[in-house]
Amino acid sequence: MKKEPVNIVWLKRDLRSQDHEPLANAEKEGIPYRIIYLFEPSIINYADTSLRHLQFVYHSILAINKKLKPYNRSVEIFYGEAVDIFEYFSSLFEIKTLFSYQESGTEITWKRDKIIKVICQKQRIIWNESQRDGIIRGIKNRDNWNKNWHDKILSPIHSNQYSIANNETIEHPFILPKKLKEQYEIYPEEFQPAGEQKCLEISSFLCKQKRFQLP
Repeated sequence: MKKEPVNIVWLKRDLRSQDHEPLANAEKEGIPYRIIYLFEPSIINYADTSLRHLQFVYHSILAINKKLKPYNRSVEIFYGEAVDIFEYFSSLFEIKTLFSYQESGTEITWKRDKIIKVICQKQRIIWNESQRDGIIRGIKNRDNWNKNWHDKILSPIHSNQYSIANNETIEHPFILPKKLKEQYEIYPEEFQPAGEQKCLEISSFLCKQKRFQLP
């Protein structure tokens, strides 16, 4: 049986609905796409991750889903290793393109991304990684670094527009464990507010910068 063609937007560290290049690129393709976030055990148990980080991520996803609800879209949460989840998706769909930001993180995420790249090559999946900021991963020298940095930082803001989706809910085995979900749902008032709209409402240096302004 022929598999349904689909694209995937893999959210990593950039949890916004606006000025988001991978989401904009997925819309331009004109074929169905799904938006996913992975709570990966190997990553969330790593020494540089705390419960507070994960609570912020979880509530940021809830905020995005409120924005996407009118378009029948949502960020689908998966709990498991990226390798297993992408192999599962490949068993269900014909994945054409994987959209994400290029991540500049720890060694564990770098090794994970190299494995995913191999899977994409074997499955003939195009992995379109957008540059998120002035950091360029894997460069061999600093030739034209200053020019490239300014070109990226001064590039136009993406005013994301969304089409109405017709995606059916996927019944999958990568459900966030109940205990973790209960922990992530807790969000004390003294914590930094989660979500892009809350960021815009806070009078701070970062949120007054051009790249954080909604159209």
